[in-house]
Amino acid sequence: MDNDHAKMILSAYRSDGADASDPIFAETLAQAQRDPELARWFAVERALDERMHAAVQSVRPPANLKDSLLLAAKVSRMPAHRAWWARPAWLAAAAAIVLFAGLAFFALKPDRAPMTLAGVTSEMARLQREDRISLGAMISDPAQIQRWLKEHDGPHDFAAPAGLASQMRLGCQVLDINGNKVSLVCFQVGGQQMVHLLVIDRRRLSDPPVVGKPILMQEGELAFATWTEGDRTYVIAGRGRAESIRQWL
Repeated sequence: MDNDHAKMILSAYRSDGADASDPIFAETLAQAQRDPELARWFAVERALDERMHAAVQSVRPPANLKDSLLLAAKVSRMPAHRAWWARPAWLAAAAAIVLFAGLAFFALKPDRAPMTLAGVTSEMARLQREDRISLGAMISDPAQIQRWLKEHDGPHDFAAPAGLASQMRLGCQVLDINGNKVSLVCFQVGGQQMVHLLVIDRRRLSDPPVVGKPILMQEGELAFATWTEGDRTYVIAGRGRAESIRQWL
């Protein structure tokens, strides 16, 4: 198992050590003990997790919060002689104006910015360089993966290409690119290598590839293959040369 694979698994390790006996983490924890570079990375990750946990635990609500909320909820009688702006009719009109303005804002608000293929591959290359590709769920069953993606608003009604369908799935994630949900499924291929499949709503791309004609691209150490089927655009990303990706189509 290479360090990129190990980091992806260890990124899901809970800081309180509750996962220490989980077989999923056993191999990677042992590797972190043997590999100084991986051990340093894991130590930094755990320290960050512990600081975040401590910060959350340190937040304490005021002792009188419950009483204050109950007091605020009480409706007291208004004085008999009240200002014009405090009368029920004016209050109702003001509330209606605020409600209308809010509805108009959401109705007229621009939709999510469309993506470009170059933007998707560049974002994937950046996440790879910065070791920020993490899995939201470490599951291997295709049906469970699609269910998890659906629950997290990612494209889920798709089938992996024939070249990847028989490979081991490690888990999945939903990425946010320009406000658009993109599904990611991680595969382990060739023993140790990881290959990622991205699934995109074709309508969210300004330049989707032609149906049935895969395009091969290269960006640094990452190679990409992308194509469109129906209303889905697919991107395969993996280390190596672009031609080496073709075997997973």
